[in-house]
Amino acid sequence: MSLQLEQDSDQLLGAGAAASASDRPRWWRKEDGFLSITSSQPGNLKSSTRRSVPIWMLVLTLAALLLSVVSLAVSVAKTSGPAAAAAAGAQQQSRPAAAWPQIKRIAFSSCTSYDLRPQPIWTEGVIPSNPDAWVWLGDITYMDDPLLDCAQVPSFPECQCEADFMKRPPFQCYAGDIEHARTRMLHQLSIPEYQAFLAFMCPGYQASGLFPPLGSDPSMCPRPIFGTYDDHDFGWNNGNGRNPNKHEIKNIYLDGIGERRDSPRRGSNNGLQAAYTLPGPGSSSSSSSSSRSSSSSSGLVDEIQLVLLDERYFRETLPCSIRRDWCTAVLHNSSHPETLQPSKGDVAFCVDFLLGGGLGQGGSCCSKDDEWSVWCSKMARLHVHQPVRHELCDPTSAAFGQRLLLLDTDNTTVLPLSDDLWTNRQQQLSRRLLEATSSPICEVLGLQQRQWLQQTLQNSTAALNIIASGSVLAGSVGWREGQYSNACSGDDFGCWQRAQVNLLHTIANASGCSVVITGDFHYSDLKVVQPGVERGYAQQLQTGKLAKPVYQAMGSGMTYSTAEHKGSHVPCTNSYREDRTGLRPLGRCSYVSDPGFSMLEVDWQARVVSLSVRNHTNGEVAYGVDGSRQLIQFSLDTCELLKD
Repeated sequence: MSLQLEQDSDQLLGAGAAASASDRPRWWRKEDGFLSITSSQPGNLKSSTRRSVPIWMLVLTLAALLLSVVSLAVSVAKTSGPAAAAAAGAQQQSRPAAAWPQIKRIAFSSCTSYDLRPQPIWTEGVIPSNPDAWVWLGDITYMDDPLLDCAQVPSFPECQCEADFMKRPPFQCYAGDIEHARTRMLHQLSIPEYQAFLAFMCPGYQASGLFPPLGSDPSMCPRPIFGTYDDHDFGWNNGNGRNPNKHEIKNIYLDGIGERRDSPRRGSNNGLQAAYTLPGPGSSSSSSSSSRSSSSSSGLVDEIQLVLLDERYFRETLPCSIRRDWCTAVLHNSSHPETLQPSKGDVAFCVDFLLGGGLGQGGSCCSKDDEWSVWCSKMARLHVHQPVRHELCDPTSAAFGQRLLLLDTDNTTVLPLSDDLWTNRQQQLSRRLLEATSSPICEVLGLQQRQWLQQTLQNSTAALNIIASGSVLAGSVGWREGQYSNACSGDDFGCWQRAQVNLLHTIANASGCSVVITGDFHYSDLKVVQPGVERGYAQQLQTGKLAKPVYQAMGSGMTYSTAEHKGSHVPCTNSYREDRTGLRPLGRCSYVSDPGFSMLEVDWQARVVSLSVRNHTNGEVAYGVDGSRQLIQFSLDTCELLKD
């Protein structure tokens, strides 16, 4: 299979010099202003292609060499500053609802494969399930890993590297590497089963000369393909906004899912957050909500608001308290249950976390949440009235974390960020000034994206809101492993608990019913966060103030490379996979460990939404390791869970 790279006329070659006509490669041509990789043999998707590994691997290598001398186009935002970043995100509702056929079945998953193995789930599971739309939830490919699985071949040369805060050998040796990110994305796009999936979702797209097809363009893909990244397809396992090449890698990801070159998602001042209105029976060709019909007494419109979050671009490092004890033990080489012999990667991470990171004394860890938690406890204990307490102490409030505030050196006085502080107090407040410039809390979304999300959901009149989150919102709540561990995986929202509670309540306050779709954990399950104070998660998630139920459907692990804990060989009980707080309505150990994906279905006439995990071999509803059928339903009118 030959591959052809197309780029628009202002694409730069080499180190950034403008390309003249004579500089352009013979395979250069302009089409729709879109950088794409096209196959000269579209539709050649027979299973025998998969067995011709030496041929396509050779072509892949040659294509990677060509790609190494041509930079993927970088879109520069026409505006700048925080307000512009928020505005760029707000522009994402750019496709009219009626442009797609009515959407009832949305499939989604994450985490393909560490290595280059085939992905039969596309032809054997996803296509037979007949989805109207697909949503990527991260790890479409593993950009920070070599072409082999370092867990199986740790001595492989490409699994060896010098450890630093991004690289944890034998893993992540390609963290932040732009050229390798292109190579891994190119491989994913060249998998025959995935090409068959693209042809199913976007029939006839080959005639456009674009590959991959424009996933969210209804004229090319009547079954749209949407996506957000997680960590590995952001180029760095458990990565955050310190990724030095985050803008370039974001655009490689957007190329991979077929995002248009003029998309505001490509701007340098914003992440890839986006919102789309997907048509239901209440949609019409008019963009005015007043012209759309409503089937419920609430006045909401029978359509779907799909929100794609970016949880990497502006993410801050872990709060200091999450890994302080563990890193202290690592750096003092103490014996403890988790790391009897700390790896070089552990040491490099902890040196940066506690000592480095460019923020001066205190390391790269985020100290804001810990400092405000102490302040909030002090104010509550002393019964001191502080007008800003709800902004700093109540993550369920819409005003939480909306202003740039910091603590003075007395650890009591709250100061608004100002020029005066930079001029007269920089020496005393240096670290706090640096941390407060972006937000008063330890962020996952970033302040501008949180404001955009609030506004997007507040303005939504859709009966159903779907929030696509690469990071798990409701993970192993309450789980704690070992003396030096905290109740989070090191990367899910449970590590940023104030941000977790704020996002949960922001979603619950939307007018319609809300479902969070997510991935990352390498197994699939279904959860619901219920209002009230009686459940085991109530204190951490502050559900006594929750407006309505919020559902979470996870799809993760699409091959046996990533799907872990198969069958009954690895016990669920007393592990992070066990739900100890009542989040899973189907049971404590109700999850799917084999490869799979998940599905959301809307029966607009019956007013019922179904969430299910699907089998990788036939696309039917899967069964969990405990034997439970992975299907739950809720009412579209009341948002309440329906009992069998």
